[in-house]
Amino acid sequence: YAAAEEAFKSALARSGGVPGTLAFDLSYYLAAAYTAESRDGEAVAVYDAILDLRPKEADAHYLRGLARLRLGEHDSAAEDFQTVLRATPRQYDRLLSIYEALADAGYAAEGRSMLTELLQESGEAMTNYERGRFHYYLGNLEEARTWLEEAYIETSAGKAADRVPIVILLGEVAQDQGDDSYAISVYRRFLQDDQSQASIYNALGVCELRMGTYSDALSDLQIGLSLDDSAQNAALLRNMAAAYEYMGNFEIAAERLSEYLALVP
Repeated sequence: YAAAEEAFKSALARSGGVPGTLAFDLSYYLAAAYTAESRDGEAVAVYDAILDLRPKEADAHYLRGLARLRLGEHDSAAEDFQTVLRATPRQYDRLLSIYEALADAGYAAEGRSMLTELLQESGEAMTNYERGRFHYYLGNLEEARTWLEEAYIETSAGKAADRVPIVILLGEVAQDQGDDSYAISVYRRFLQDDQSQASIYNALGVCELRMGTYSDALSDLQIGLSLDDSAQNAALLRNMAAAYEYMGNFEIAAERLSEYLALVP
């Protein structure tokens, strides 16, 4: 990251101080390098510079708010988050990530209040999936399950791949409710239509591990790994190692764990 930092600084210097698109992009990259090194104060200074020139830049307010929160500057972070909320009230992924940041910093109640207000004000404009997500984050599991089931039904005529996020979250909700059997039925219902999603096989395998059906879990995890999805391979190998360990095959468990470690930073 230090080398990246110097490269971004050099590129910014060569830009001649002209605040064009490239200069702003380089500033974001420099701030990201600072963040990666836990130098949040310096990252905030970069976002300050961006916002001096582009006061309405929601991305900079969002990232500065996260950095300020990590620095323990709750009030100034909250101001940034409110700016983001006003500017992009329907960018739900970002707003949910703000909730997660607040919760991690010990302000879960504040985050829940924000989500509740959004749900009340924007609920009619949300998709069923988005409503389900908000209720899940709020801990309203029964409501989340209802909306997610509706989302699954309304998307059943479309591409199966588009239902993956719905299926994953619906399965998580069911497991949080202690209904592992229903979660498995959700995953298997999806796999009747599409056998190409490694994330579904991983979720199914994890649920089967929880239920103690280790052979079934291993079989499904192996199918998932055979799909060679780079975004899922590490998780699949880690869970396969757990399955082998539960089954008493410690030698192969160690092999899978070694393969997993080779894939993670």
